[in-house]
Amino acid sequence: VGPMRIWLKLFIDFLIIYIMFSQFFVPIFLHNCIMEEIKQLYMNSTEIEGRYSKKINESISTFKRPADIEIPRFRILKTEIPYACYLIDHDFIMISSCLVEELPKEELGAVIAHEIEHVREVYRKRGLKDDRPEWKVDVGATRLVEKKHMISAISSVTSKTSEYIRKKHRVICVLFPFSVMDIENANLNRLEKIRNNNP
Repeated sequence: VGPMRIWLKLFIDFLIIYIMFSQFFVPIFLHNCIMEEIKQLYMNSTEIEGRYSKKINESISTFKRPADIEIPRFRILKTEIPYACYLIDHDFIMISSCLVEELPKEELGAVIAHEIEHVREVYRKRGLKDDRPEWKVDVGATRLVEKKHMISAISSVTSKTSEYIRKKHRVICVLFPFSVMDIENANLNRLEKIRNNNP
């Protein structure tokens, strides 16, 4: 009975540590890896031109242009990482080439509308960062874009993010498969909040 108890305690301890790593440390590690990659690529981001400019302009035409703010300039981040953000200090929206190339114009329009909602809040707060949860920004952006396109865009970006993480960090994803599932589940929760709330 003694050795069995020891082995059982060791197994339970291992399980607790494994769950902690899967739910807390690994997602943070993966997020930091992605942000570090984006930081390194940022210096090589470029002004939009050619096919990128055409696709972004087509996507903007799919939603209502805001009357109270100017749409900022765009810069392209040439990467497979699905990413978009509004940089307050430089007053431009940075968006990854994979989103511009692969998303339908309605979904890309929803991604851009999300960033414009950040811009609106920054203007409202007179330059302070928009610290709302992402789902609230999504809901706010549905003033400009149809809710179904926002939901579709988030689903596509989540799928592309999971695909990128599995491709780039294969070993971690094999050892901690629940970490990527947690990212996907968090976005399912985000989608549910968008469905149940209006701006």
